[in-house]
Amino acid sequence: MYKFVVALSAVAGLFGAHAASAADLPFKAPPVAAGPAVRWTGCYVNAGLGYGMWNQEHFLETDPDHAPINTGTASGGRGWLGRIGGGCDYQFAPAFLVGALADYDAANLHGFAANAGLGGDEKESSAWAVGVRLGFLPSPNLMTFVSGGYTQARFDSVAISFTPVFPPVPTGLIQPAHAYGGWFIGSGFEYALPWFPAHGAFVRTEYRYAKYSADDLPLTFAGLPTGLAEHSEKAVQTVTTSLVWKFDVPGVNVAAAPTLLLKAPAAPAARWTGCYLDAGVGYGMWAQDRTGEFLPGGVPLTATETSGGRGWLGRFGAGCDYQVASRVVLGAFGDYDLMDLHNFVDLAGRGGQEKESSAWSLGGRLGYLPYPNVMTYASAGYTQTRFDQSTDFATAGVPPSPTGLFLAGHTYGGWFVGGGIDYAVPWLPVRGLFLRSEYRFSKYSADDVPLLVVGTGAPSGLGEHSEKAVQTVTTSLVWKFDVPGVR
Repeated sequence: MYKFVVALSAVAGLFGAHAASAADLPFKAPPVAAGPAVRWTGCYVNAGLGYGMWNQEHFLETDPDHAPINTGTASGGRGWLGRIGGGCDYQFAPAFLVGALADYDAANLHGFAANAGLGGDEKESSAWAVGVRLGFLPSPNLMTFVSGGYTQARFDSVAISFTPVFPPVPTGLIQPAHAYGGWFIGSGFEYALPWFPAHGAFVRTEYRYAKYSADDLPLTFAGLPTGLAEHSEKAVQTVTTSLVWKFDVPGVNVAAAPTLLLKAPAAPAARWTGCYLDAGVGYGMWAQDRTGEFLPGGVPLTATETSGGRGWLGRFGAGCDYQVASRVVLGAFGDYDLMDLHNFVDLAGRGGQEKESSAWSLGGRLGYLPYPNVMTYASAGYTQTRFDQSTDFATAGVPPSPTGLFLAGHTYGGWFVGGGIDYAVPWLPVRGLFLRSEYRFSKYSADDVPLLVVGTGAPSGLGEHSEKAVQTVTTSLVWKFDVPGVR
């Protein structure tokens, strides 16, 4: 539960930032004029696209008595999704609203999941969710929110192969399709698009973390029970951007309920030009495609499997921004993550604990000011991450047997893309403070990592070909200060 509290604290920052009067903050360029108040009460439909990653902890067991056969390991998958949904909101105060929502995801989040030398391509093909959200209006045209509720995800059936050889050998075993039930928490922001042709249009960006209850899935052969099952517990995180069309509800209109159109206080412009320091916390998940191989030479030894880990991170960094126009900001930045994203990962029935312990990034960002005290932005750049040496590899039996090998620690290089929101929080005692929430996806180049002999660290002639991807969500406090000579 500790991990999920950390995740909630990371995304909750999207909701908790107040943006009341910022009159004492100077500005580099003319402020953006605040638009008219938006009607937030009403029902809506929404549709959008996103990206997601799932991670599962699973082990083989007997069926039907469910006695473990091997130690647990972690597998994962990733991919794209499309979301459609609807809901209704009710603005019950000048700056607050409550709402109910429901949506459906058509997904293609997949990876080659394996444990104890058995595995196959596993795909999350769909999910649905019903829940509630609580929104706050830092500006009349912008809403930040937190959400939560019940969700189900469907994972398709898996044709299982024997993975310690290359290419893998089909076994004829089938893991059935299954729908997992659980809960989700999320957070995001939504703002009006007054220039859009359809009246009542909004754009929404949302992060969600879903945790599903563990289930036992019997394995079959030619439709018959085999006495084997898999125990699986899954978690999924997604980020989506959707177009929302909100329409009036019959019987709820300006004449009948004028108090529902109350405005949140408008805030004047903040100063966006300057340099800054930032620090925050977050939650992340990684997935890797990995193949056992002979070294040197990289000759494949096993099937390619997908494994993963998840956990918390802390971020600190610095950067500089320059407001080049009334609505456009350019910036450069660097940051460092101290991380504990880990899990027990298995390759062809042998594995150990693997942890992403740190990462650093250098990049640029392009910001847009929909309102004077709010900036949304996209970012990209170069990144490196460190994965510590694994714990000593052991076989997947119960109890596990040492192999005398461990995976060397390694630093991977790659690129990242991200997006987020900054906005002023002048009610804090220090001038120039902003709150930032950011999503980031990092893709690292594949590398060959040697397996070393326990005790001596000597090369074993075996290795792992690994290609890693990481996604994180963070909330940070930013302190922006003036640059001498730039007014």
